[in-house]
Amino acid sequence: MIKGGTVTAANSCMKNDGAVLLLIWEKDMAYELGFEHGLLFKDGVTVGVDSNFPGIGPVPAISNLLKRNQLTIEILKSLKLTKRSVHRWLPANKL
Repeated sequence: MIKGGTVTAANSCMKNDGAVLLLIWEKDMAYELGFEHGLLFKDGVTVGVDSNFPGIGPVPAISNLLKRNQLTIEILKSLKLTKRSVHRWLPANKL
């Protein structure tokens, strides 16, 4: 950790990290995609990333979940990420 840096022992985990992808659809869209419940935990994933690039965990996690569930990023109307540095990686990785 670098003194005065934005990544600290309190907001970074050296061993692992995780992410959640929450999809909320209108009722018609949910039925079209085969969902019959209003809220359903569909899938989850844990990925490992290079510790030299803290905060990028959501990029491969979201990508893996979308691929595994045969979805694309275009289906999402909005995307909220809480990792501070992810906004720099999303355009380059084109989930």
